[in-house]
Amino acid sequence: MTATVQSGKAKPVLPPPLTTIKHPIQFAKNKIWLLFYAVVFAYIGTLIVSALYYLIFQKIGWVNHQWHARVPWDGVRHSLRDQAEGLLGGLLGVCMVRNRYKKLKPINKFDKWEIDHGISNVKDDVRLSWKQGLATVPLVLLYSVAGYVIALGVVYGIRHGIMHNTSNSDAAAHARSLEDKAKDTAIAAWPDKLIGLSAAFFAGRRPAKGVFDDLQLYVAEQKVLSGKPLPKYWPPTWQATYNDVKTSGATEAVQHGKFTDWFIRIAALIGFVLACYGFYVLTFIAK
Repeated sequence: MTATVQSGKAKPVLPPPLTTIKHPIQFAKNKIWLLFYAVVFAYIGTLIVSALYYLIFQKIGWVNHQWHARVPWDGVRHSLRDQAEGLLGGLLGVCMVRNRYKKLKPINKFDKWEIDHGISNVKDDVRLSWKQGLATVPLVLLYSVAGYVIALGVVYGIRHGIMHNTSNSDAAAHARSLEDKAKDTAIAAWPDKLIGLSAAFFAGRRPAKGVFDDLQLYVAEQKVLSGKPLPKYWPPTWQATYNDVKTSGATEAVQHGKFTDWFIRIAALIGFVLACYGFYVLTFIAK
């Protein structure tokens, strides 16, 4: 969803701190920061899924029973969890580094079909609706199928080829130190996480990019309307949106009212709590 404020896609000069390769120092600095945010929030996404999986599929008795009955294979259950971690992690990483000012190709037939059917699309000039936002969840899963299948085949080949002799059943696994367990929260089961991550980047992010654009724009508008200064910890792309809104003016954020603002705040708080709990689960509970 493109912004109703002046879009950076049509501007000859990008809003700061974004810049082109013609300014190599700032350009490189932006890339480094964006890589940092992508990695950190992708990791946070995996922790959130770990917490949700434990709370829903392990702590709720009847759900745990049905889950084990429907999927009786431990390896499959754990693989699905790890793949979900990679998918959400990848999408959260994309959300935090999303560049609304990246030049887009002209609208093609598929874009037009999506827009006509109310599917979130970055080339649509209309703000996101709640229905579109809710529909994005199943659409992400649907769009991710192709990337999932391809990544599954590649990782399967690596597992049973190059890594044929690699095993997770280390006899000393039970004696891992706290430091080793903490490291495992980031690198354990990386093949399955890579499958989910690939699914997110291959096509799964397509219906989500419009949501991320509007979310970034809305947060920037709220920050400008509040009169608060630009947070220095924001990713460069989010800072650029803030600077763009401050120059162009925020007009539509007011229409959403306080409900949307509090919904985003509460969702962010819940995500933070779940990420902390997910780290605890993986470090102290999971074996």
